[in-house]
Amino acid sequence: MKVVLDMDLGIDDAIALLIALNSSKLDILGITTVSGNVNVDKTTYNALRILEAVGKKIIVARGASKPLFKRPIHSEHVHGNDGLGDSDLRTANTSVLDAQTFFRDTLFTHKKKEISILATGPLTNIALLLDREPLLANKLDKIVLMGGVYGMVKNVRGNVSPYAEFNMYCDPEAADLVFNSGAKIDAVGLDVTMHPECAIDKIRLNAIGKSKGKGAIIASKILSYPVSRHKIFHVHDVFALARLLKPNMFKAVNCRVSVDKVGKFRGRCVATLKKGNVNVCSYVDPLMFTKFVTDGLSGNLDLGKQ
Repeated sequence: MKVVLDMDLGIDDAIALLIALNSSKLDILGITTVSGNVNVDKTTYNALRILEAVGKKIIVARGASKPLFKRPIHSEHVHGNDGLGDSDLRTANTSVLDAQTFFRDTLFTHKKKEISILATGPLTNIALLLDREPLLANKLDKIVLMGGVYGMVKNVRGNVSPYAEFNMYCDPEAADLVFNSGAKIDAVGLDVTMHPECAIDKIRLNAIGKSKGKGAIIASKILSYPVSRHKIFHVHDVFALARLLKPNMFKAVNCRVSVDKVGKFRGRCVATLKKGNVNVCSYVDPLMFTKFVTDGLSGNLDLGKQ
């Protein structure tokens, strides 16, 4: 499965990346970075830090430094000043490409429906790509994204406003463009990522820390920051990776989706239950997800099998 990872590398993006790097099912063509949890310089550096820490060499391409029209906002209060829980990971590698050039070159040189995009940050990079090259929407296999709240589960609200999830709030214009591009999309929002039985608490953090493998060691260090401050941490972005690799873990509803752009409803996702191009996840099996995280980080889970 050929995939490009489009990320605003904060803590949960990093956990998703560590699990993805353990998957024999994925051929990761590159990592594109975007402003979100922290600024794009930090998200780019964080991708390089994670790769060096686990000894992997994958193309990193620096993407958008700001949303299409809004001012950039970040969440260092959640992810730490460096975006990775103020960890001490280092890298000597500063060699990166331009995200838009990388996207176009990669997609134009592969067959139709051969590449998917896993998007765990604001959708600015993908919107810029599809705005300039709209035909590429039909060349992608699919986009699997983390973002939004869709009203699929009662009493689940946004995490920036009552109506909006962070990624959608950061760049609602980009999100609306991507949702209406015609690309096939799987959307994993707070409806499932806030499931209380899927959160990382001290017990699960300790279990990850006792696991073997570089990924588990790094994840334990990074996750200790939010867990020590908030007792639990929702690894939102990992759900998108789980949907890509283990879709049977989820239930989904086929919809059309639009995104409100201004006012108090900025970032609100409006899902219409009509035949559309978006499969909105409405349920996740918490036992399967927990196993996916712990085994995926330790390398004990055969992520090459469906």
